[in-house]
Parts: sequence; structure tokens; C-alpha cells
Amino acid sequence: MQFQTNPTIYSNPPVNTIVDVDATAANKGFNAVGNPYPSQINVHNFIDTNISNIQGTLYFWRKRNNPLATSYATLTKFAYAANSATGGDTGSTYYNTMTTPAADWVINVGQGFFVQAKSASNLVFTNAMRRGTNNGNQFFRTSNKLVEDPNTFKLNLTSTNGVFSQMVLGYSPEYTLGVDDGIDGFNINSTNYLCSTIEGAAYVIQGRPEFSATDIVPLQYKIENADQYSIDIEQLSGVFTTQDVFLKDKLTNTIHDLKSGPYDFSSESGNFKERFEVVYESPLAVNQNTFHENNVVVYKQNQELVINTGKILMSNVKVYDIRGRLLIAKDHIDATQVQLFTGTTQEVLLVKITSDSYGTVTKKVVN
Repeated sequence: MQFQTNPTIYSNPPVNTIVDVDATAANKGFNAVGNPYPSQINVHNFIDTNISNIQGTLYFWRKRNNPLATSYATLTKFAYAANSATGGDTGSTYYNTMTTPAADWVINVGQGFFVQAKSASNLVFTNAMRRGTNNGNQFFRTSNKLVEDPNTFKLNLTSTNGVFSQMVLGYSPEYTLGVDDGIDGFNINSTNYLCSTIEGAAYVIQGRPEFSATDIVPLQYKIENADQYSIDIEQLSGVFTTQDVFLKDKLTNTIHDLKSGPYDFSSESGNFKERFEVVYESPLAVNQNTFHENNVVVYKQNQELVINTGKILMSNVKVYDIRGRLLIAKDHIDATQVQLFTGTTQEVLLVKITSDSYGTVTKKVVN
């Protein structure tokens, strides 16, 4: 999602009064605002004071212009999800409860952010929100990646072409499976994201009710380019320091133990709302090395055909036209990715990929 704002030159003296800011409901209600005081303001106080007029999620632009990276870091009273900002920490060092209680989280002097208004109204800043603590290391510093909140964990989606997306799941008796304003963080990135699902919509941060090992968490992801991707887990706290966490891939019928390492998978481009789930109970067999068309990616890049098989080594590849004539053959590949020159002719190709250990897969692709 892209925002457009009018440039403003601020030349007023430091504010020491209540500040009312007009909030518009146009353009889905997203408003660019900032801390107007010469001191930090408390995150929880700001959200609670304005919760009747806003959705309760704050968005920080934390990267350079790069279409392959998610753009906005997301902050609620519950958790913080970073992005792949260039140039240092995106706030995750400060926004964690091991170093700073959530009730003490602040927004720094002059820090701008986006907030979504429910309707045309006023955003209110008051002196009661102000704090005098020095939190100058909140942004643009090296991150130590510490745990943020009890009974939480983060999932990261990454790729070989530089995609990074982070989401947060956490559990508390105070939260619900519906939308909890000020707790759940709605996703506003337009592509290259991994999120949980609440009422059919994508959320970067989700608070769920008291933890049960029978819980199932639907995930969705959207990516711009076909490639090899990974999902890994980090910053586990509370019950999750000992509790198993599995990723269920319904497309390949795979259950993967995230604590054993990242889950690597191939994916076409697109929006996938039903492929993955987080589960906490595992069947007896956990197997990632299945080999069939669902976990093999074949796509055209310039005048080459790119074939990616995840972690499975290819032995040979044969490319046929729709009439069964052999066009290209490559043997002794012994790699998980290969690129074959196919030229500019547009036609349907059949790609036969063989692994000595796992058999043969055939994919159809338009050259």
C-alpha cells in the first residue's frame, strides 16, 4: 500500500498543550501524523486515548524504496513486527518486554507514523502521554532481536531474491479470535507478506485467546515473484520455549517442525490464502522431502526457463513441445536450480524433471 502526503514545513515552537489533529476517513482512513512534543509519548496512552476513533495499529516507514521488501513496520500495544529496513534496527531492540515493559513503550521526538481513522474525527495528543525517559536508541541502531512478550513467537518469510516479511502470534486470556483493536495489527503491505488470518483478512500481529495445543492458526501469503522461499521461527517466549510449533503445508501434505530449522518451499507468484497453517500437535511422520509438481517451480525469466526443486537435487531435465518433440536435454545437473535458454518463441512446453533419489515430475509451462 502506498500513501501520499503533502510536504509540510514545521516552524512552530515546542508544544506544551493538548494537540488536536484533524483525521480524515478518505483513502481508507490512513493519516500521516507525528509526535508533536519535545519529549517521547507513551504508545499505550496514545492508542487508549484515541481508540474510539482509530483502529489501534501504528505503522512506521522503516526502509528504502525497494519493491522486493515489505515497507511498514507494525506496532500495537501487544507486539511489534519489523521489516527489512536498510541501515540498522527497525525498533525491535526497544520494543521488547525483556528490556522495556510494554506499558512503557514510547514514540520518539519527531517520529512520524501512519494511523487509520475509523471516521472523520480528531486525533488527540495530551501532556499525560509524555515521558521523559531517554529512548534515543529506539530507531536506527543495531538490533539484538530479543523476545517481546510472554507466550509469543515470530515467523519470518524470506527468499533468495531478498523478500523479508515478519509476523507475530501471541496468546493471552484477554484476547479473542476476532479483531482486538489496539492488539491485532492489520497488514497494509500490498505484496511480499506472510500474515495470519482474522475474519478473512491479513494481520501482521495477532493476539489469540489462552493457549491450547489443539489450536490451528490459518496463514496467508502473497508474493510477487516465483522463487524459493523459507519460513522460520524466532523470539519464542513463555509456553513456546518448550511447546512444539509446526507448519502445515496443505499443498504438499507436509508437517514441518519449525524448531528444527526453516521450512523451504517453492512457490509461484500470487496470493495464497489456504496453503499454510500453524499447528501444535504433530502426526507421527514429519517429512519434507516429497517430490511432486506442487513443490517444483518452473517459470520464464527473460529468455530462460528457470527450474527450482527446493532441497531435492535434479539429475536431468528434458523439455518437450506439446507434440512430444524433445527440444532441450540437460544431464548431470546435481543441483536444485537450473536455467535453460528457450528463446522468445511462445508455446506450451512440457518440462520433465528427474531426481535419482525421488523420481520424476512433469510440469507444463508457457514459454
